[in-house]
Amino acid sequence: LGGASGAALGGLAASNIGGGRGQVAATIGGALIGGVAGAAAEEAMTRQPGLEIIVRLDSGRTVAVTQAADEPFRPGERVRILYDYDTARVTH
Repeated sequence: LGGASGAALGGLAASNIGGGRGQVAATIGGALIGGVAGAAAEEAMTRQPGLEIIVRLDSGRTVAVTQAADEPFRPGERVRILYDYDTARVTH
């Protein structure tokens, strides 16, 4: 979403530069630069710390779950794994 929005805004802003082929080149260049900047901005705004938690089940099998680092865990403590369709979350 950020890349597409940035490309549209960059292309629109650069379309007023020059005329003829120069205008086309400026529009394409503005769209490329805007797309890269928009994608970088979106990543920076949505990035959050995460954890990969390895859980040994009572059966002896191990499961790895990657999730937001919003809950502290200690090695060896008992946890629950909540499953929802194709996702899993570890909780206390």
